[in-house]
Amino acid sequence: MKLLQLTAFKQIIFGLPLMISGVLLGIYSHPEAVEFNFKRGVLIFLAFLFARSSGMTFNQLIDRKIDEKNLRTQNRLIPSGGLSPRNAALVAWTTLIAFILCCQMLGKTCFFLSFFAAFLLIFYSFTKRFTSLCHFVLGCVHLLSPLMAAAACTHHLSFPAFVLGIASFCLISGNDIIYAIQDVTFDKGHLLHSIPVRIGEAESIKLATILHVATCLLLGCLGLSISSVFLTLSLPLLTGFILWSTRKFLFKKDVFHFFFWSNALVSSIILLLILIVIIPIPLRKLGCRLRQSSGFERL
Repeated sequence: MKLLQLTAFKQIIFGLPLMISGVLLGIYSHPEAVEFNFKRGVLIFLAFLFARSSGMTFNQLIDRKIDEKNLRTQNRLIPSGGLSPRNAALVAWTTLIAFILCCQMLGKTCFFLSFFAAFLLIFYSFTKRFTSLCHFVLGCVHLLSPLMAAAACTHHLSFPAFVLGIASFCLISGNDIIYAIQDVTFDKGHLLHSIPVRIGEAESIKLATILHVATCLLLGCLGLSISSVFLTLSLPLLTGFILWSTRKFLFKKDVFHFFFWSNALVSSIILLLILIVIIPIPLRKLGCRLRQSSGFERL
Protein backbone atom coordinates (compact mmCIF):
# COMPACT_ATOMS: atom_id res chain seq x y z
CA MET A 1 0.00 0.00 0.00
CA LYS A 2 2.85 2.40 0.83
CA LEU A 3 4.49 1.66 -2.51
CA LEU A 4 1.26 2.48 -4.34
CA GLN A 5 0.99 5.73 -2.41
CA LEU A 6 4.65 6.58 -3.02
CA THR A 7 4.37 6.10 -6.77
CA ALA A 8 0.84 7.54 -7.15
CA PHE A 9 -0.12 4.34 -8.93
CA LYS A 10 -3.52 5.58 -10.14
CA GLN A 11 -1.69 8.10 -12.33
CA ILE A 12 -0.35 5.21 -14.41
CA ILE A 13 -3.21 6.02 -16.78
CA PHE A 14 -1.21 9.09 -17.93
CA GLY A 15 1.56 7.14 -19.57
CA LEU A 16 0.41 3.55 -20.06
CA PRO A 17 -1.95 4.25 -23.01
CA LEU A 18 0.78 6.25 -24.76
CA MET A 19 3.28 3.45 -24.19
CA ILE A 20 0.88 0.87 -25.66
CA SER A 21 0.23 3.26 -28.56
CA GLY A 22 3.99 3.32 -29.15
CA VAL A 23 4.04 -0.48 -29.37
CA LEU A 24 1.22 -0.44 -31.94
CA LEU A 25 2.87 2.30 -34.00
CA GLY A 26 6.17 0.42 -33.95
CA ILE A 27 4.47 -2.73 -35.21
CA TYR A 28 2.71 -0.71 -37.91
CA SER A 29 5.91 1.07 -38.99
CA HIS A 30 8.16 -1.99 -39.17
CA PRO A 31 5.98 -5.11 -39.60
CA GLU A 32 8.88 -7.00 -41.13
CA ALA A 33 10.96 -6.55 -37.95
CA VAL A 34 8.32 -7.29 -35.32
CA GLU A 35 9.53 -9.46 -32.48
CA PHE A 36 6.65 -9.63 -30.05
CA ASN A 37 5.33 -12.33 -27.74
CA PHE A 38 3.90 -12.62 -24.24
CA LYS A 39 7.31 -12.49 -22.55
CA ARG A 40 8.34 -9.38 -24.48
CA GLY A 41 5.02 -7.74 -23.70
CA VAL A 42 5.53 -8.38 -19.97
CA LEU A 43 9.07 -6.98 -20.17
CA ILE A 44 7.83 -3.80 -21.88
CA PHE A 45 5.16 -3.32 -19.21
CA LEU A 46 7.63 -3.97 -16.38
CA ALA A 47 10.15 -1.54 -17.87
CA PHE A 48 7.44 1.13 -17.99
CA LEU A 49 6.33 0.34 -14.43
CA PHE A 50 9.88 0.36 -13.03
CA ALA A 51 10.77 3.62 -14.80
CA ARG A 52 7.67 5.34 -13.50
CA SER A 53 8.12 4.03 -9.96
CA SER A 54 11.75 5.11 -9.93
CA GLY A 55 10.99 8.60 -11.22
CA MET A 56 8.16 9.20 -8.74
CA THR A 57 10.26 7.92 -5.83
CA PHE A 58 13.31 9.98 -6.76
CA ASN A 59 11.06 13.03 -7.03
CA GLN A 60 9.73 12.62 -3.48
CA LEU A 61 13.14 11.66 -2.12
CA ILE A 62 15.02 14.61 -3.63
CA ASP A 63 12.24 17.10 -2.83
CA ARG A 64 11.47 15.87 0.69
CA LYS A 65 12.85 18.98 2.44
CA ILE A 66 10.90 21.25 0.11
CA ASP A 67 7.74 19.16 0.40
CA GLU A 68 7.88 19.38 4.21
CA LYS A 69 7.43 23.16 3.99
CA ASN A 70 4.67 23.16 1.35
CA LEU A 71 1.15 22.75 2.75
CA ARG A 72 0.07 21.06 -0.49
CA THR A 73 2.76 18.36 -0.34
CA GLN A 74 3.66 17.92 3.33
CA ASN A 75 1.33 14.91 3.65
CA ARG A 76 3.21 12.93 1.02
CA LEU A 77 4.65 9.65 2.22
CA ILE A 78 8.30 10.67 2.72
CA PRO A 79 7.92 14.21 4.14
CA SER A 80 5.17 13.01 6.49
CA GLY A 81 7.47 10.30 7.90
CA GLY A 82 5.49 7.40 6.46
CA LEU A 83 8.62 6.09 4.72
CA SER A 84 12.23 6.75 5.67
CA PRO A 85 14.56 8.38 3.11
CA ARG A 86 16.80 5.31 3.33
CA ASN A 87 13.99 2.92 2.34
CA ALA A 88 12.82 5.34 -0.34
CA ALA A 89 16.33 5.45 -1.80
CA LEU A 90 16.37 1.65 -1.84
CA VAL A 91 13.10 1.61 -3.81
CA ALA A 92 14.29 4.34 -6.19
CA TRP A 93 17.62 2.74 -7.09
CA THR A 94 16.25 -0.81 -7.20
CA THR A 95 13.47 0.10 -9.63
CA LEU A 96 15.87 2.19 -11.74
CA ILE A 97 18.30 -0.72 -12.09
CA ALA A 98 15.39 -3.08 -12.83
CA PHE A 99 14.24 -0.68 -15.57
CA ILE A 100 17.67 -0.70 -17.21
CA LEU A 101 17.90 -4.50 -16.97
CA CYS A 102 14.49 -4.89 -18.63
CA CYS A 103 15.61 -2.57 -21.42
CA GLN A 104 18.79 -4.60 -21.85
CA MET A 105 16.66 -7.69 -22.46
CA LEU A 106 14.56 -5.73 -24.97
CA GLY A 107 17.45 -4.98 -27.31
CA LYS A 108 20.34 -2.60 -27.97
CA THR A 109 18.19 0.37 -28.99
CA CYS A 110 16.10 0.26 -25.82
CA PHE A 111 19.19 -0.37 -23.69
CA PHE A 112 20.94 2.68 -25.14
CA LEU A 113 17.90 4.94 -24.64
CA SER A 114 17.38 3.64 -21.10
CA PHE A 115 20.46 5.52 -19.85
CA PHE A 116 19.15 8.80 -21.23
CA ALA A 117 15.75 8.08 -19.67
CA ALA A 118 17.36 7.17 -16.32
CA PHE A 119 19.30 10.44 -16.33
CA LEU A 120 16.11 12.45 -16.97
CA LEU A 121 14.20 10.59 -14.24
CA ILE A 122 16.76 11.73 -11.66
CA PHE A 123 17.68 15.09 -13.18
CA TYR A 124 14.07 16.34 -13.38
CA SER A 125 13.73 16.72 -9.60
CA PHE A 126 16.77 19.02 -9.43
CA THR A 127 15.78 21.33 -12.29
CA LYS A 128 13.31 23.48 -10.33
CA ARG A 129 16.27 24.65 -8.23
CA PHE A 130 17.99 26.41 -11.12
CA THR A 131 15.76 26.67 -14.24
CA SER A 132 12.17 27.44 -15.17
CA LEU A 133 12.47 24.91 -18.00
CA CYS A 134 11.82 22.06 -15.55
CA HIS A 135 8.41 21.37 -17.15
CA PHE A 136 10.07 20.53 -20.46
CA VAL A 137 12.42 18.04 -18.83
CA LEU A 138 9.34 16.18 -17.59
CA GLY A 139 7.97 16.40 -21.13
CA CYS A 140 11.15 14.76 -22.45
CA VAL A 141 10.55 11.76 -20.18
CA HIS A 142 7.14 11.26 -21.77
CA LEU A 143 8.59 11.79 -25.24
CA LEU A 144 10.82 8.75 -24.78
CA SER A 145 8.06 6.38 -23.65
CA PRO A 146 6.31 5.63 -27.00
CA LEU A 147 9.63 5.77 -28.86
CA MET A 148 11.24 3.18 -26.59
CA ALA A 149 8.08 1.03 -26.63
CA ALA A 150 8.18 0.93 -30.43
CA ALA A 151 11.88 0.03 -30.40
CA ALA A 152 11.25 -2.70 -27.81
CA CYS A 153 9.19 -4.77 -30.22
CA THR A 154 10.92 -3.97 -33.53
CA HIS A 155 14.50 -2.89 -32.64
CA HIS A 156 13.84 0.18 -34.82
CA LEU A 157 13.05 3.82 -34.08
CA SER A 158 9.55 4.48 -35.41
CA PHE A 159 8.78 7.86 -36.98
CA PRO A 160 5.04 7.75 -36.06
CA ALA A 161 6.01 6.83 -32.48
CA PHE A 162 8.42 9.78 -32.46
CA VAL A 163 5.63 12.12 -33.61
CA LEU A 164 3.45 10.74 -30.80
CA GLY A 165 6.35 11.33 -28.39
CA ILE A 166 6.64 14.99 -29.44
CA ALA A 167 2.86 15.38 -28.99
CA SER A 168 3.18 13.82 -25.51
CA PHE A 169 6.02 16.25 -24.78
CA CYS A 170 3.79 19.23 -25.61
CA LEU A 171 0.78 17.85 -23.73
CA ILE A 172 2.62 17.01 -20.50
CA SER A 173 4.76 20.17 -20.54
CA GLY A 174 1.70 22.36 -21.08
CA ASN A 175 -0.30 20.67 -18.34
CA ASP A 176 2.63 20.77 -15.93
CA ILE A 177 2.97 24.52 -16.46
CA ILE A 178 -0.68 24.96 -15.50
CA TYR A 179 -0.23 22.57 -12.55
CA ALA A 180 2.66 24.70 -11.26
CA ILE A 181 0.46 27.79 -11.00
CA GLN A 182 -0.88 26.59 -7.65
CA ASP A 183 2.63 26.77 -6.12
CA VAL A 184 3.69 30.21 -7.39
CA THR A 185 3.64 31.90 -3.98
CA PHE A 186 5.52 29.06 -2.29
CA ASP A 187 8.07 28.77 -5.11
CA LYS A 188 8.82 32.50 -5.06
CA GLY A 189 9.32 32.41 -1.30
CA HIS A 190 11.77 29.49 -1.53
CA LEU A 191 13.64 30.64 -4.67
CA LEU A 192 12.34 27.77 -6.79
CA HIS A 193 11.95 28.10 -10.54
CA SER A 194 8.98 27.49 -12.84
CA ILE A 195 7.36 29.10 -15.85
CA PRO A 196 4.54 30.64 -13.73
CA VAL A 197 7.14 32.13 -11.37
CA ARG A 198 9.07 33.57 -14.31
CA ILE A 199 6.28 35.01 -16.48
CA GLY A 200 3.17 35.00 -14.29
CA GLU A 201 -0.13 33.11 -14.36
CA ALA A 202 -1.75 34.80 -17.39
CA GLU A 203 1.27 34.37 -19.67
CA SER A 204 1.77 30.79 -18.43
CA ILE A 205 -1.77 29.90 -19.47
CA LYS A 206 -1.10 31.41 -22.91
CA LEU A 207 2.07 29.34 -23.26
CA ALA A 208 0.23 26.19 -22.14
CA THR A 209 -2.46 26.95 -24.75
CA ILE A 210 0.19 27.17 -27.47
CA LEU A 211 1.58 23.81 -26.36
CA HIS A 212 -1.92 22.30 -26.39
CA VAL A 213 -2.54 23.61 -29.91
CA ALA A 214 0.81 22.09 -30.92
CA THR A 215 -0.32 18.79 -29.37
CA CYS A 216 -3.42 18.75 -31.56
CA LEU A 217 -1.46 19.64 -34.72
CA LEU A 218 1.14 16.97 -34.02
CA LEU A 219 -1.57 14.36 -33.50
CA GLY A 220 -2.92 15.35 -36.91
CA CYS A 221 0.59 14.80 -38.29
CA LEU A 222 0.59 11.40 -36.60
CA GLY A 223 -2.48 10.47 -38.62
CA LEU A 224 -0.77 11.64 -41.79
CA SER A 225 2.38 9.63 -40.94
CA ILE A 226 0.40 6.39 -41.04
CA SER A 227 -1.80 7.51 -43.96
CA SER A 228 -5.00 7.53 -41.93
CA VAL A 229 -7.54 10.22 -42.79
CA PHE A 230 -9.62 9.07 -39.81
CA LEU A 231 -6.78 9.74 -37.33
CA THR A 232 -5.72 12.94 -39.09
CA LEU A 233 -9.17 14.41 -38.46
CA SER A 234 -10.35 12.71 -35.27
CA LEU A 235 -7.23 12.94 -33.09
CA PRO A 236 -6.86 16.76 -33.21
CA LEU A 237 -10.60 17.37 -32.87
CA LEU A 238 -11.20 15.05 -29.91
CA THR A 239 -7.97 16.04 -28.16
CA GLY A 240 -8.77 19.73 -28.60
CA PHE A 241 -12.28 19.18 -27.22
CA ILE A 242 -10.94 17.30 -24.16
CA LEU A 243 -8.32 19.97 -23.43
CA TRP A 244 -10.85 22.77 -23.85
CA SER A 245 -13.55 21.13 -21.74
CA THR A 246 -11.29 20.03 -18.87
CA ARG A 247 -9.77 23.50 -18.67
CA LYS A 248 -13.19 25.19 -18.82
CA PHE A 249 -14.88 23.04 -16.17
CA LEU A 250 -12.02 21.88 -13.91
CA PHE A 251 -9.10 24.32 -14.05
CA LYS A 252 -10.53 27.12 -11.90
CA LYS A 253 -12.10 24.67 -9.44
CA ASP A 254 -9.29 22.17 -8.92
CA VAL A 255 -5.98 22.27 -10.78
CA PHE A 256 -5.10 18.71 -9.78
CA HIS A 257 -8.31 17.28 -11.26
CA PHE A 258 -7.69 19.27 -14.44
CA PHE A 259 -4.16 17.84 -14.62
CA PHE A 260 -5.35 14.29 -13.90
CA TRP A 261 -8.37 14.13 -16.21
CA SER A 262 -6.77 16.10 -19.03
CA ASN A 263 -3.79 13.74 -19.22
CA ALA A 264 -5.83 10.59 -18.60
CA LEU A 265 -8.57 11.31 -21.16
CA VAL A 266 -6.24 12.50 -23.92
CA SER A 267 -3.86 9.54 -23.60
CA SER A 268 -6.79 7.10 -23.46
CA ILE A 269 -8.52 8.55 -26.52
CA ILE A 270 -5.24 8.44 -28.47
CA LEU A 271 -4.89 4.73 -27.69
CA LEU A 272 -8.53 3.99 -28.52
CA LEU A 273 -8.38 5.71 -31.92
CA ILE A 274 -5.05 4.10 -32.82
CA LEU A 275 -6.51 0.70 -31.90
CA ILE A 276 -9.50 1.35 -34.16
CA VAL A 277 -7.19 2.07 -37.10
CA ILE A 278 -4.35 -0.41 -36.56
CA ILE A 279 -5.99 -3.54 -35.14
CA PRO A 280 -8.07 -4.27 -38.31
CA ILE A 281 -4.92 -4.23 -40.49
CA PRO A 282 -3.59 -7.70 -39.53
CA LEU A 283 -7.18 -9.01 -39.58
CA ARG A 284 -7.60 -7.80 -43.17
CA LYS A 285 -4.29 -9.41 -44.13
CA LEU A 286 -5.40 -12.65 -42.49
CA GLY A 287 -8.69 -12.51 -44.40
CA CYS A 288 -6.81 -12.06 -47.69
CA ARG A 289 -4.64 -15.10 -46.96
CA LEU A 290 -7.68 -17.20 -46.10
CA ARG A 291 -9.44 -16.19 -49.31
CA GLN A 292 -6.35 -16.99 -51.37
CA SER A 293 -5.84 -20.36 -49.72
CA SER A 294 -9.52 -21.30 -50.18
CA GLY A 295 -9.55 -20.33 -53.85
CA PHE A 296 -12.15 -17.56 -53.48
CA GLU A 297 -9.76 -15.07 -55.16
CA ARG A 298 -10.10 -17.05 -58.43
CA LEU A 299 -13.88 -16.97 -58.44
